[in-house]
Amino acid sequence: MDTEEDTQPVEPKLYFSDPSVYGNHGKISSRCQIASTLDMLQKLEPSEKEWFKKHKQFRHVWHMARHENNKVMAMWMLLLRTARIEKRKVCWFVVNGVPIRYSMREHALITGFDCHDYELGFNEKEYGNFDFVKRVFGSKNVTVKDVEEKLDSMKDKCNGDRLQVAVLLFLAKIVGDLKAVETFPWGRMTFEDNIKTIYQEMEHCKGKVLDQMLFPGFIIPLEVLAFECIPQLSREYQEVVIGARDGCPLMCKKKLKDSLMKGYPLEEINEKLGTNKDIISILEPLEEQQDLLHRIMEQHEDDDFMDPIADEWNKRLDVEKKEIWWENLYKLDIASRGFGEANVPQVKHLEEQQQENVSAAEHMEEHQQQRNLTSLKELEERLMKAMENGFIEVNQKIDKKIDEFDRRLKNIESLGMNFQYRENIGNAFSAWRDAEAGRTEGE
Repeated sequence: MDTEEDTQPVEPKLYFSDPSVYGNHGKISSRCQIASTLDMLQKLEPSEKEWFKKHKQFRHVWHMARHENNKVMAMWMLLLRTARIEKRKVCWFVVNGVPIRYSMREHALITGFDCHDYELGFNEKEYGNFDFVKRVFGSKNVTVKDVEEKLDSMKDKCNGDRLQVAVLLFLAKIVGDLKAVETFPWGRMTFEDNIKTIYQEMEHCKGKVLDQMLFPGFIIPLEVLAFECIPQLSREYQEVVIGARDGCPLMCKKKLKDSLMKGYPLEEINEKLGTNKDIISILEPLEEQQDLLHRIMEQHEDDDFMDPIADEWNKRLDVEKKEIWWENLYKLDIASRGFGEANVPQVKHLEEQQQENVSAAEHMEEHQQQRNLTSLKELEERLMKAMENGFIEVNQKIDKKIDEFDRRLKNIESLGMNFQYRENIGNAFSAWRDAEAGRTEGE
């Protein structure tokens, strides 16, 4: 960690405010079973397998290391440390006082999936059609088990139907157009599914660790994130994949070490984590990964709900290239796992304390009050600075929107469009501006 004595940004509140839960066991249920799914696809003919192996997104899943069981306790360790923020297109975890970000960029670097925007007018509920499903299955109400049984019963290519059934199994969702499957931004959809599930589970738990969390989507990036961001865990549990290509995503470059157990016990992970502060907050692409990142996602990530505090973390880490370490959260984290004491003064020499020493007690109380006032003043200054930065960001968005509408109006005028259409565009901007101003004032 940096030794620079500068003011740290405001620390977050956590969904599980009691750090004693960090040792609580739980189960993550998921239908994301890479090894068993790919084993079922081995029956395909070479020409059918080539579709997967050459797919610009799914080829990475096909050649990544396979494990019979998902090893999710490192992911569970992160979830227990989820920060409460207003944003809903990014997630932050705080481990040993250090924040770890899970955003579209981390997802893209880990998976190699396409994270570009959806096509204009995309509606998930209306995407694709059920023609193929109805013809092959006789109904559009199809379960994963139905797909598995259908694939197992198909002894040949069936005029291309078997490949589409294999794709259905691979995706575990209803898709009727192979061309759409090839070009669809699966990275964006799988990331949004994971983010949505994380916050749904956090709200469902209501501050108490439940026995099970359900993650129906592609959880591999969340499994990998803990090991990529905590080098100590990577050294203990991962090894480099020999022959992995430079342009491959992170999930292909390392694999979990073989173990006689189905997974790694949470107690063991907590022990290996120890008091370590060598933790990476934001994944940065290596030189050979720059081209991959440029191909699969936008240069600028999506706008999100305003959260000046979380924006300040991002600015410090991603723009200023400074580290964040919250000492209080660090002490609570390690104390909960038996590695130190929480930030509570030690009581020593009880016999001496029982003596009446009013002047010393008054002096300590006065000193503590002064420290509290100083801390409150620093917190107020940081909050005001964060809010100021937030308003600057809003003004920049408004200026950007004005430029966009101005450009559209000029295009319309150059095409000789009628006055009524121009007036409609102007009204649309006025409505957007009023709504944005009202939302900003409310926040």
